[in-house]
Order: sequence, then structure tokens, then C-alpha cells
Amino acid sequence: MHVRRKQGISFRRNFSTGLFAALCVTALAARASFAQGSCQDAVQGKIAWDYKGSTTWNPANVERLCSGATSDQPARCFDRALHGGIEWGGGTQWQWTNAIDLCAATADADATIRCFQSSIRQAQGWQTAIAACKAKPRQSCQDAVQGKIAWDYKGSTTWNPANVDRLCRRATSDQPARCFDRALHGGIEWGGGTQWQWTNAIDLCAATADADTSIRCFTQQIGQGQSWQAAVAVCKSTV
Repeated sequence: MHVRRKQGISFRRNFSTGLFAALCVTALAARASFAQGSCQDAVQGKIAWDYKGSTTWNPANVERLCSGATSDQPARCFDRALHGGIEWGGGTQWQWTNAIDLCAATADADATIRCFQSSIRQAQGWQTAIAACKAKPRQSCQDAVQGKIAWDYKGSTTWNPANVDRLCRRATSDQPARCFDRALHGGIEWGGGTQWQWTNAIDLCAATADADTSIRCFTQQIGQGQSWQAAVAVCKSTV
């Protein structure tokens, strides 16, 4: 009986160990499968490359869209460009090849689409907009400000580092810099003219994730008769 008990214990231990190992392998396999969700996986058989619903892609075009990608962002970008009603300057129906050109290898679908839309609104042709926005690296806010954007109306581009930090702290892209530039130099009406105090432009734009949304919100608030202080307070909390 004593021997059998030991053997039983040994069996249970071996079984438990084997089960635990099997579960670990299964979990790791599932995790690997999830981690490998890629641009290619998000495209082939899932996103139509035309307006007839054709989801079977030429592998060369999948490669063209996804080469160098580390996530599904190029696929998301392509889907939005082709099927999201994005105006390209002559309508909202795209040539699929142009959508690939815009989105290939992007690390941020939203930023790429936003860049394209901003370029089109500035009356740039779609070719120029694609060239400007395709796989555009996310420039840091600090790099986009210091030495590049004037903080006053005399053209002074050397910023006090404390003001750069005030504008850019917690920012994950150059959007606060873009917002500041548009507020100060873009002819934006603040309720008493279009020349801003730089400190108010920082207050509006600090850490924004979307310059266009912040500026649009502010303009709408001013249009509704809000004071600039109230408009800044509302809009800096919405983005």
C-alpha cells in the first residue's frame, strides 16, 4: 500500500506537471497567434480592394501595402481611404493604387488620413498630399517647435524651453505644434482679431492629439458668442 501510494503521488505529480506544461504551450501558442495579427492578416480576405467587394488581393499588392509594417495600421488606413468617404479632391471614390501609395507601411492610420485631409483642405493636389503624408514619421512636438515655429509676430523661433515643455508635455506627436502654429499664424479669429497672445495659443493647444479638432472646436465656440477664455476651456478638454 505504501508503494502504491507513492506511485499514485508520482502519477498525480507527473500528470499535473504535464497538464501545466500543456496549458502553458497552449497559452503561448494563443498569445503568439494574437501577437502575429499583422497587416497581411487584416487585409487578405477581409478588406475589399475595389468597390465591387473583392477581398481577394494580388499578393504583390498586399506586400506593397504591408511591407515594413509592424501592425495592422496600413490595412486600417487603406480601408478608411477607400471606403470611409475620404475626399481626395475630386470625390470620395479612390483608385485603389493611390490608397496603397498613401497608406503603405504607415504606423498610424489616423495620423496619415488626418494629414491627407489637412493637405486637401489647404488646396494641395492629391499627388502632393500623398507625397507629404505617406508613411510620414511621427515627428515629436519638441522637434516641430524649437527653431521652426515663431512664438511671436517678429519671427522669433527660439523658444524658452519651459514654454516648449508647457506646449508639448504628454504629447505623442507634433499635433500641439501644428495647433499652435495655426492659432498664432493661421488667421484664426479669437473674438477680438486674429493676432493672439502666444500664451493663449499654448493654453488651447497644449498636449492636443488633434490640431484640427482643437482649432475647429475653438472656432465654433467663438462663432457661438463664447469668450476666448471659455472657448479655450471647453476645447482643451475635448481632445
